[in-house]
Amino acid sequence: MNWLGKETPYVPPTPGDTQFENPKPSATPPPALSQGNKVTTSSQFNQPGYEAAKAVDGDPRTRWASDFAARSGWLEVDLGEEKEISRVRLSEVEWPETREFAIEIKQGDVWKEVARGTTIDKEKELSFPPVKAQVVRLNVLKAEHAARLGVEKIPQLSCFR
Repeated sequence: MNWLGKETPYVPPTPGDTQFENPKPSATPPPALSQGNKVTTSSQFNQPGYEAAKAVDGDPRTRWASDFAARSGWLEVDLGEEKEISRVRLSEVEWPETREFAIEIKQGDVWKEVARGTTIDKEKELSFPPVKAQVVRLNVLKAEHAARLGVEKIPQLSCFR
């Protein structure tokens, strides 16, 4: 019944009428600017499967881990050329140990902090005013169990415009 108290008959949509169809999924988003680029780290876990490149391979099932004895750690990605970025996405699985971290960009020989956070957990996305950078670094400043920072595994560090 409509607001005037009149019965309105149901009329099924005609074939080809897209007004009532579910929207088609949007195109696949472009890969992260960091994906597949050169990575360097402060240290690396001593077993295969935790190499630094795993942090930017686009596969959430792979990860980088620092050396087991590390008390702090960083992972930096060279984007290949200067690019504009305004957000990063991080994830930390298995044992979320991070308690304080910074996202930094290299300007000349100096690191400039563009974002800071506490826990990372399963996924953390940080936005900041757009900056131009070629090298971006995740700097883990504090972890829950400093002696176990090496158990900390950062599956993906992704940089976006």
